[in-house]
Amino acid sequence: MRKRIKVILGILFLISAVGMEYAQDTTTFAANLKDKDWHLRMKAAEELGKTKEVGAVEPLIAALSDRSLSVQEKAAWSLGEIGDPKAVEPLVAALKSENPFLRRNIAQALAKIGQPSVKPLITLLKEDWGVRGNAAYALVAMGDLAVPSLIATLGDKKVFVRWYSAWALGEIKDPKAVEPLIAALGDKDGYVRWNAGWALKKITEEDFGEDQEQWWKWWKEKNKLTTENTEDAEN
Repeated sequence: MRKRIKVILGILFLISAVGMEYAQDTTTFAANLKDKDWHLRMKAAEELGKTKEVGAVEPLIAALSDRSLSVQEKAAWSLGEIGDPKAVEPLVAALKSENPFLRRNIAQALAKIGQPSVKPLITLLKEDWGVRGNAAYALVAMGDLAVPSLIATLGDKKVFVRWYSAWALGEIKDPKAVEPLIAALGDKDGYVRWNAGWALKKITEEDFGEDQEQWWKWWKEKNKLTTENTEDAEN
C-alpha cells in the first residue's frame, strides 16, 4: 500500500514538474517575442506553438503585427497548433494582409482551429479575390465541418460567394452537396453553373456537364435504386 502511494505521489510530482517547465518556457518565449533580433522573435513564436499552452495565445496574437513577416508567419502557425478559438478573430483580421504567403499560413491556422472559424471564413468569401481564395482554401481544409455553411452560401447574393462555394464543395466531395449543387445549375451566372457541374463530377464521378435536367434524372434514379436496395435488405 505504501509503495503504491509512493508511486502515485511520484507520478503527480512529475506531472507538476512538467507543467511548471512548460509555464517557464511560455514566459521565456513570450519575453523573447519582444527582442530586437527578429531571428530570436521568430524562434520564440515557433516554440510557443510547440508548448500548446493557452497562455501563449495572447503574445502570439500580438506577434501577428510584428514588423517581420517571418515572425508573423510563425505566430499564425503557432496559433493554429494551439487551436484556441480566441485566436479566430485576430487571424481573420490578419487574413486581409497583402502578403500571399502570410494569408496562406493564416488560412491553414484557421482550418486547424476548426468549427469556430467557419462563419468568419464564410463572411470573408465576400472580400477581394486574394482573401476569398484563402478563405475558400481554409474551408476546404476543414472538410465536413464547412459543408452546411457552404451549401447555404450557394444562394448568396454575391456571385463570387456562390462561385467559391461550389468550388469548395467539389473539393470536399461530400455527397450531401449533390442535390444543392444540381439546384445551383440553374444559377443565372455561367461561372457558378460551370463550377457546380465541375463539383458534381468530382463528387459523383458522373459527367452531365451543366445539363440540370439530366442531373436531376440521374439523381432521382439513384435515390430510387438506393431505396429499393434498402427495402430488399430489410426483407
